[in-house]
Amino acid sequence: MCEELFSGFSEAGWDEAPRDAEPTFTPEELQILLNPALSVAEAADRVCRPPP
Repeated sequence: MCEELFSGFSEAGWDEAPRDAEPTFTPEELQILLNPALSVAEAADRVCRPPP
């Protein structure tokens, strides 16, 4: 019965949660994220949004 309940998850991509993948950052992004002068929100905005 367990196999019936959980069949198809791998085919649909549900066998691995997005949080299981480790994030990767460039050296420039790490500089921004580790800058103590920036708040968490400011750092996230700078990393997630490309400069104008």
